[in-house]
Amino acid sequence: MYIRSLDEKYKLWSYHSLNYEDSLTGENLIIDTSVNVEDEAIKNILIDKLHSCLKLLDDNELYLIKQRIEFGRSEREIAKKLGISHTAVGKRLDKLFLKLKKMMEV
Repeated sequence: MYIRSLDEKYKLWSYHSLNYEDSLTGENLIIDTSVNVEDEAIKNILIDKLHSCLKLLDDNELYLIKQRIEFGRSEREIAKKLGISHTAVGKRLDKLFLKLKKMMEV
């Protein structure tokens, strides 16, 4: 309503000029209903929190995370680089992910 009054007062081009059917208005054309704004906001908050938590990890923990997540290396590949068993890498990653989960809950 407000936009329509401004359009009439100042003769500006508005979204109302895009109306061409009874059910479809110019205002409806600019609304993206495929994106849930609340979900996106929560996702962004969690990403920020994760970045903050990652900054608190020591170099060895960060190395493991990067190798597994960022570079997509298997536990066996990481174990070979570190000279330890893949079981040890798996246990370290399990502990590390649990630590991150607890940090994220705070």
